[in-house]
Amino acid sequence: MNHLKLIICDNKALLYQICAGSKDAFNALYEQHCKKAYYGAYNHIRYTDAVKDVVQELFTHIWAKRETFFNENLPVYLNITLQNKVFKFLDEKKS
Repeated sequence: MNHLKLIICDNKALLYQICAGSKDAFNALYEQHCKKAYYGAYNHIRYTDAVKDVVQELFTHIWAKRETFFNENLPVYLNITLQNKVFKFLDEKKS
């Protein structure tokens, strides 16, 4: 499928394609949401390498669960999951 067409698709269409195993759809989803996720994590962590790891975990989780992953409100899901990963990182750092 043409990558340019995927970029203009809404989140719901991308998620259906990701569930079907489309790497292009996953890449488009990543491109649409990675910056916001990065800055959201950076506001709490402030360590560039750790922020990159947390964001990578977020999107790796989606890809790993792609066959069963579907969420009607993707931005909210990404926000909550990112927060949980940030809190987990900060808790582990304390230990």
